[in-house]
Amino acid sequence: MDPITWGLVGLIAGGALTAGGILVFDKDDEPAPIVDNSVAAVQQEVILQLTDLHIASVPCSSDFIETYTDGLCREMFCRMQSRGIDSQTSGAECEEIANINNTVAILATCSDIEAPEAAEACYTLFRERK
Repeated sequence: MDPITWGLVGLIAGGALTAGGILVFDKDDEPAPIVDNSVAAVQQEVILQLTDLHIASVPCSSDFIETYTDGLCREMFCRMQSRGIDSQTSGAECEEIANINNTVAILATCSDIEAPEAAEACYTLFRERK
């Protein structure tokens, strides 16, 4: 083939490819659908309420800690810090604190029983339930 024929074939092929590209890629962009973020907003509000330090003010007060120890304050603070996307504690850490609190309560309850058989039954009951 001579160069003029090749030039015409190239011109026709290039024009066809250009026209095809315009048809494929030059579509009118449809507007993005409007997403309802009301659920996310409610979830964010719940996270803010659960991580508000105000809810731990009573169990973390000095009067409460003097009367009942700091176990509840530690557990509540841990659970508050495990909420949300940027949480720094895991549920396992909070479960360990809860387990210690439960063990202290069991020991306090069963140690008040004076009869050895009844005290052992108390420990057995809690050990099986725990």
